[in-house]
Amino acid sequence: MITVDHRRVLWTPAATTTALWLDAADASTVTTVSGNVSQWNDKSGNGRNVAQGTAGSRPAYTSAGLNGLNVITFDGTADQLFNTSAALQRNVNATTIWAVARPGSNTATLKIILQTLTPTPSTRSYLAYDASNGFAAGGRRLTADTFQATTATAYSSSAKILCAQFDYINATLTVFENGTQVATRSFQTAGNTPNDGGGLYIGSSNTPAAYWNGMIGEIIIGHFIPSQSLREQFDGYLAHEWGLAGGLHGGHPFLTFPPYL
Repeated sequence: MITVDHRRVLWTPAATTTALWLDAADASTVTTVSGNVSQWNDKSGNGRNVAQGTAGSRPAYTSAGLNGLNVITFDGTADQLFNTSAALQRNVNATTIWAVARPGSNTATLKIILQTLTPTPSTRSYLAYDASNGFAAGGRRLTADTFQATTATAYSSSAKILCAQFDYINATLTVFENGTQVATRSFQTAGNTPNDGGGLYIGSSNTPAAYWNGMIGEIIIGHFIPSQSLREQFDGYLAHEWGLAGGLHGGHPFLTFPPYL
């Protein structure tokens, strides 16, 4: 049982600067048409809303889909939300992406949770899942760089808190599941990203392939590599928000209590 001290103020991502914050549990940020999502609004203050104008490509808004909270459910066929001018990961030395997601089926095909793009367009960063490798993250700094990716090498059908840290200045990618580091690798080159690209796709890429089959509860993007304590605050916030605290490792500081201000 999770204990919350109602005399104190809970920590949320609003306590720090984020580049994107999409929260399906906050129904005020989700616009629906006939039960399907036409727009999902950004809570970061940056206006990077994602939308879908085609009725047949709108994901469903599922009431109480994960531990009593609303989620957005993608059908794996055509559903996606996007913002081609989101301008994410332009001229930055780091990006950290968190997502609460659960795959809908065990598939050997890579399914993309979210993707940002270079101008070509090529993938600058993605979070994905497949049955062979489980959670995957990858990307490149420059359009001309070779794509680099890493995986957790284990599939699970349960909901997870996924985190990928793209440390461009030090040319490293580090991946966490439920607060535990599961993989790391090097990028081809080091430095800032160029001032180009930045289209954002939720549930697929810019091409009709790799559509996400499953649900998404929350996505947060920050242009920083967090300290361990800050990353653990994000872990704790998401874990207790979505009823996933039992998945945190035994030594996690927010295993029992959520973070407070």
